[in-house]
Amino acid sequence: MLFLVHTANARQTEAPDPFALSFEELLDVEVVTSSRRLQALSQAPGVLSVVSREQIQAYGATSLVEALELAPGVLGTGTYMFPVNSLSIRGDQPGQYNTHVLILLDGQPVRETQNGGADLAILRAMPLGGIKQLEIIRGPGSVQYGTNAFSGVVNIVTDPGVGSQGITTALGSGGRQMLSLSQGIERQSAWATVNLRFFNDRHNPYRAQDETNQGFVRDFDQQNLGMRLAGGWGDWQFSYLYTDSHSGHGGTLPIASLFTEQASIEATRQWLSLSTQQNLWQGQLSIALTYNAMHNHYTNPGPQPSYMDAHDWQWDMRWQRDLSADTTLTLGVELQRNKGDSAGDHAQSGHIQIIPAYQDNQQRAFSEIAHQFNQRLSLVAGLQLNKAEHGDSHLSSRVSANYQWQNGWLAKIQYAEAYRAPSMLEQGIALPGVVMGNGALQPETVETWDAQLAYSSASFYSAVSLFYSHNQDLIIRRAQPGQTASYFNFGEQRIKGLEWESRWQPVDSNMRLELSWTYQQNLAPGVNTDNASSMPRHLLKLGWIQTLGDNLQLGVHMQHVRGWQNPPGALPYNPLTNPQTGVNAHLNYHVNACLSLWLDVDNVFDQSRWQPEVTRRVVNTWPYLEQQRQLTAGIDWRF
Repeated sequence: MLFLVHTANARQTEAPDPFALSFEELLDVEVVTSSRRLQALSQAPGVLSVVSREQIQAYGATSLVEALELAPGVLGTGTYMFPVNSLSIRGDQPGQYNTHVLILLDGQPVRETQNGGADLAILRAMPLGGIKQLEIIRGPGSVQYGTNAFSGVVNIVTDPGVGSQGITTALGSGGRQMLSLSQGIERQSAWATVNLRFFNDRHNPYRAQDETNQGFVRDFDQQNLGMRLAGGWGDWQFSYLYTDSHSGHGGTLPIASLFTEQASIEATRQWLSLSTQQNLWQGQLSIALTYNAMHNHYTNPGPQPSYMDAHDWQWDMRWQRDLSADTTLTLGVELQRNKGDSAGDHAQSGHIQIIPAYQDNQQRAFSEIAHQFNQRLSLVAGLQLNKAEHGDSHLSSRVSANYQWQNGWLAKIQYAEAYRAPSMLEQGIALPGVVMGNGALQPETVETWDAQLAYSSASFYSAVSLFYSHNQDLIIRRAQPGQTASYFNFGEQRIKGLEWESRWQPVDSNMRLELSWTYQQNLAPGVNTDNASSMPRHLLKLGWIQTLGDNLQLGVHMQHVRGWQNPPGALPYNPLTNPQTGVNAHLNYHVNACLSLWLDVDNVFDQSRWQPEVTRRVVNTWPYLEQQRQLTAGIDWRF
């Protein structure tokens, strides 16, 4: 294949070094997500975190969800139906779909509208090779990206070229197997690259009690395959992503008698983007055409397979111009066309249409102006008009100010709004005995205030952020024991909290400590608790990266969660969500510039992780995907 032709390039053969950048450079890397333009992290509006390729490598993250959990305030979650399918940011968790966190790939949405966020395949099978950094906005992003950018935005930023090249193979306990490949070619003004990832975990059993207090036995065995192709020629770039995750699951209802131990789900996502940038009217015009496809196939032995199928097209045009040396104007429009359906075979009713075939259109228009008053003060203000085919138009706004002192202090304050249109599933699903849709649903909205004070020096960084969100018309799914669930607008929810993050790297030292702590409370009418979302009040993370001698590097990451809240009135059949501490260790020995040997120990303390059951909210808890200690040994060979 053309993509596998090797071209020598010295800068690409060495393994990522977490200490290659100075501490000042590490803290002020360039980002693009906050305002869709390249700017230093300290100048970007809002609360933004970056997980670098070097951190991913040093801590031994093997999937996108593991890499994202290195960031402050981010927690991967799962349900009986999807072992890992969503991200909770700042304690927000609407249900089993990732409807409140929008995932981008190089600034373009990896969005599917049928469920609003069936991201299992993306979070588990996405190749990590070729990733330059992960940019995570904690807070709304609708002014820039429209629906689903509700409580956060994740932008997967890749190398605009061949990047790192090599192959990784690994074997581990429980039948774990891993193979990844990154390779590419450059020729004058053209380049192309391929990243492949295969991950197989054959034995990951769990036991739980169902809604009738009967024992559940399942195996969360998983097979993940991911491929990313990318290339560019002149001003044009293309990117294609294929991810497929096959796993055991609890069935479409957590009732043991309805499904066998072989119940499984296969989730497939495809994404294609073609983009260009051209000079126009003394500014820069960016045009992108993006295609998102989603296919979920559910197998529940006994002839009862079902599927979900969605195809979404989006055309994005953005024009940006510097009106002066201090002022930048951005204007843009997005047009989206969605279609799909869902059907299955029922043991008694035969073939049924779960979601009728649909076609849906959405339009968005946005504008933003950024002004640098002086070397210390900058201001950003923006608006986005969202119009879905079903429902009224909605206007989201954002105002943000940054003030930077010369002695290392930085202050940020932001007010931002966000919007989420109901998904086609929430409006139209018809699955008697399981869940019924609601065509009268109103869009969700949120208003968020953020304030951050940060300090940095040559060896130390610390930031404290306060946040307050007022969510309205939240869409949730709820059922009583033995009854059909439905979706409805829950009302309002108020989330408030504190985030603290710090990094310390002594000057001329090959050691770094990273710490983050998130505390949140959320209130909702009629819910007699200060944690209506059920997510942990406390999320503590601690990372340690140490180079030992010339060839050995150790990375240890700890995540401690406590203060879960079981859904009010849920049946107490499963273990309570007690405080849990997960520790992962990664030891890497560099034999030479091309060859490394490594050892991973995941879940060092072998702790079980039970999470509140947030889909039907009938039974109290459900086990998370990773339940056992895992040892994995691997080899990295860089060309």
